[in-house]
Amino acid sequence: MKDKQEEIDTILWTVTSKVRAIIKTPNDSLKNIYFDYDALGSQIAKHVYNAQTLMLEKSTYYILDAKGDQLSVYEHSVDSS
Repeated sequence: MKDKQEEIDTILWTVTSKVRAIIKTPNDSLKNIYFDYDALGSQIAKHVYNAQTLMLEKSTYYILDAKGDQLSVYEHSVDSS
């Protein structure tokens, strides 16, 4: 799947029909996004990469309880210096 207007080059899916990654056309201002899921299919992390350099810029982690309800969110930004 592609979306030229949004500059999406590829959308990758998991075997359980969840979005695994959104890959943008290489460009300095665009970001690729990757998602992680737990065994129950709940999203537990989102990772943002620069589409041109493929370097990790920021990760967001979702802490869930046993029912899958969100307890807290942690963000980690990568310092490039």
